[in-house]
Amino acid sequence: MIFKPIDRIPYFALVYGMDKNHSVLIIDDDRSIADSLITFYKDHGFSAQSAASGGAAMLMVRENTYDLIILDLGLPDIDGMDLFKALRFNGVDAPIIIVSGQATIKKAIEAIRLGAFNIIEKPPDPAELLLDSLNAVKQRELESEVIRLRRTLLSQNDMVGESECISLLREKLRKIAASESRVYIYGEPGVGKEMAARYLHFASTRATGPFVAVNCAAIPSELFESELFGHERGAFTGAVALHKGKFEAADGGTLFLDEVAELRQEHQAKLLRVIETSIIQRLGASREIKVDVRIVSASNKDLLKETHEGHFREDLYFRLSVIPVTIPPLRERYEDIPLLTRHFLDSMGYGRLRLDSKAISELSYYAWPGNIRELRNIIERASAMAERDIITDSDILQALPGKTGSVLETKSHALTPSMSLAEHTERFEKALLEETLMQANGNITQAAKLLKTDRGNLSKRLKKYGLTDKK
Repeated sequence: MIFKPIDRIPYFALVYGMDKNHSVLIIDDDRSIADSLITFYKDHGFSAQSAASGGAAMLMVRENTYDLIILDLGLPDIDGMDLFKALRFNGVDAPIIIVSGQATIKKAIEAIRLGAFNIIEKPPDPAELLLDSLNAVKQRELESEVIRLRRTLLSQNDMVGESECISLLREKLRKIAASESRVYIYGEPGVGKEMAARYLHFASTRATGPFVAVNCAAIPSELFESELFGHERGAFTGAVALHKGKFEAADGGTLFLDEVAELRQEHQAKLLRVIETSIIQRLGASREIKVDVRIVSASNKDLLKETHEGHFREDLYFRLSVIPVTIPPLRERYEDIPLLTRHFLDSMGYGRLRLDSKAISELSYYAWPGNIRELRNIIERASAMAERDIITDSDILQALPGKTGSVLETKSHALTPSMSLAEHTERFEKALLEETLMQANGNITQAAKLLKTDRGNLSKRLKKYGLTDKK
């Protein structure tokens, strides 16, 4: 069987011609056929190698990466379908075209089910073989580009932090992302619920689709349907043009419904219908529109409690909260504060600034009722006031709310459920020592008198907490 260059290149090859030299591995024990295929592929811009057995092919894929594999089923040492499975099991993801004279309908069905790009009878038509080969490598390029894009988008929307609770949350979101289930995110104001929703979106197969965020609490009651479902021109006074709602805008992607607990009862009923049917109807329209949207909702209220109290529909709660996720408050992840502050400084254009250890310590003592959102505001405020390239504890204290009050008062109320009693006690003791030193103007003897202890004992405790430089 001799393959010659095709005189008339298929239209597909002209439109989707290769922009680089792709490599192909030909697995066939017939030397003449293998040599003919090698010549054929080289004549059409490929680099080509061959293997005469399954064992030789496995060795070659371990040492080289191929963009396409041509596989004959009749090999001397292994059944071609078993080799196909072995290639996939060993992580070879190149598209595989089966070219064989032994291909039965049963084997063809099995090959396609296992992921073969196509199966062609021997002798193959050269134009068909080239068409399939170009199609296969182009599809692989597109799939690789999608994967690369998803990784890029995910890295740009990653949650900052390396604490145990954030690591566990990140892992949970990655697992959830693989499904299409609806997710309900609960957390205090400012913990980063939308960021978690974005991470979930960009970790999913919908990453290249739209991510549309809606603040349910900010939608005026009379505009709810128009905002979510859209309206036709002339649907109401002021509707001068067609308007697509948020569901249409999110088609093929993710719709994030923030503050969903604030929806009025009549709006909850309309949302429930769309969730159940995946069908919307613009105001003033006669036709219905099918939408493909994954819904992620969030609130700082306990939605189950809202349901029990009659503020939220139970049937809608069960539709939205298929997978519940809780975002930990900042006071439970103090170890992430240095990373978060560095992230905020870089993103706000203060990359030249850094926080000294005392400034980080002050941030770690604060209770953070506004969580990450408040931390970002404090860092921005302190950065604007910093006189040098270093943000000091004084800058932080001036930026924190209630700076005129007792430092101890602020620090001692930061209850952290993840910390033990001993850790809470040490935090309080350090805050007490710092407050006392401030009142004694750094005089250790005077501070010891205020604490009704001897100077030696106080010095040991100051050294324990690294406060000896405050003498």
